[in-house]
Amino acid sequence: MKTKQSPPPVDTNELDKKIVKTKWPAALLVALFCIGGVSWKVFTHSNTLNASAPNPANKVKKAALPPKEKQTYVPLAAELNNSKRLINKGISVKQAPPSKPIPQTIVINGSIEKKDSFSKIISKANVTSLESLKMVKASRKVLNLSKLRLGKKYKIELSPEGQFNHFEYYLTNSSYFRLENKGNTYKSEIRQYELETDFKVIQGSIKRSLIADVLKAGGTYQSALDLTEIFAWDVNFYKDIRKGDKFKFIAETKTLDGKFVKNGKILAAILETRKKTFDAVYFESPDGSARYYTSTGKPLVKQFLKAPLKYRRISSRYTYRRFHPVYKKYMPHLGVDYAAPTGTPVVALADGVVARTGRNGRAGKYVALTHYGIYRTAYSHLSRFAKGVRKGRKVHQGQVIGYVGTTGSSTGPHLDFQLKKFGKPLNPLSFKSPGGPPVKKTYKEAFLQNSIQKLYILGESESALKVVLAKPIKQKKHAKKIASAPQKKKTERL
Repeated sequence: MKTKQSPPPVDTNELDKKIVKTKWPAALLVALFCIGGVSWKVFTHSNTLNASAPNPANKVKKAALPPKEKQTYVPLAAELNNSKRLINKGISVKQAPPSKPIPQTIVINGSIEKKDSFSKIISKANVTSLESLKMVKASRKVLNLSKLRLGKKYKIELSPEGQFNHFEYYLTNSSYFRLENKGNTYKSEIRQYELETDFKVIQGSIKRSLIADVLKAGGTYQSALDLTEIFAWDVNFYKDIRKGDKFKFIAETKTLDGKFVKNGKILAAILETRKKTFDAVYFESPDGSARYYTSTGKPLVKQFLKAPLKYRRISSRYTYRRFHPVYKKYMPHLGVDYAAPTGTPVVALADGVVARTGRNGRAGKYVALTHYGIYRTAYSHLSRFAKGVRKGRKVHQGQVIGYVGTTGSSTGPHLDFQLKKFGKPLNPLSFKSPGGPPVKKTYKEAFLQNSIQKLYILGESESALKVVLAKPIKQKKHAKKIASAPQKKKTERL
């Protein structure tokens, strides 16, 4: 029986050597072929680059452009050829009409010079003398064009065809006159500039006078007058203001094209005197009323002013026993004597009706007013009465009713002022005037928020905090009721 003989063992090392010997020439050929192909590609690519872009900078520009298939622009020649093909095929191509220059108006600017007249100025616009006369007549009720002020600026506007459109004459920083062509007629009016409104804080202390120190602090003369009017019911600016008193207020500023024009109204103010500190907040309610109130909402406007004139000193006070300088004996003096120069204006302390004017022995020339059917004021020793002050005429608070004199039983120029309520004399110096209407309940919350905001702008954080704490008055009262309630009721509710 023949047995199968196993094949002799294969020498693997020799086999590997044979494989390497057979594969090495082929690999070498493949490598040479690849190197040649790459070098040929590089050579041909460089030639194309050199041909298309002789300048190296063009390489950057080419790289920055999108691929051809993604480019959105079309060459102009190709676009024209395309449109011609469409026209030949009967397809209409809409082309934008050529842009026409927009006609512009002709403007003539200038300022009034010596020997300038309106007819001479308007003749620059080729307006006839007859038409200029029509313009003067049309504007006579608004402005006299024959009296133009030297140095004032003007502007004439003409249409592109040279026809007169309008004439503007600048009066002030906030207003100007405009004469406009309306076909066969002319329209004239005074217009106001549209001013931008902002605000600024002005503060300072009294060193010379209120007006001088307000001007020094950056305010205006009108701002100082407004400040005196706001606190006129609580402060006598002729006597109560002393050196060292402080003021601080928020004033509106009106600007035109970024340039300051004027100050507007005072929005809030603080006046600190040696005796007391006063505050005021301006509030416009939705119903249209606008008034000044204290920071907590009490009215600043009172029914009576603090004093009826600007006086130098009080020469005699309210008393039941005074030695009379004329009669040389002790007599009641149920009024106040304000010493002032002859001719000093005397104003009505409140709105009222003239009850009597004339001469009355000791009182000399005097005026008596009645107010609201409750009060009566009398102004004696006048030198003369104001124009139009007669019995039965109505007067308003602050209206001049006469002038200081020394008529009657008097030793010098002064005003004897008396005040009565239902016929009973009152001391004018200690009299507390009843206030005007307070802020309505429906607007109280809005007012308090406005007040707090303005106090913070003025830097009065403590005053603002007091207003905040004073807001929930009803809640505090309710809390006190709960705290004072019996303990049993509390536990029952819980």
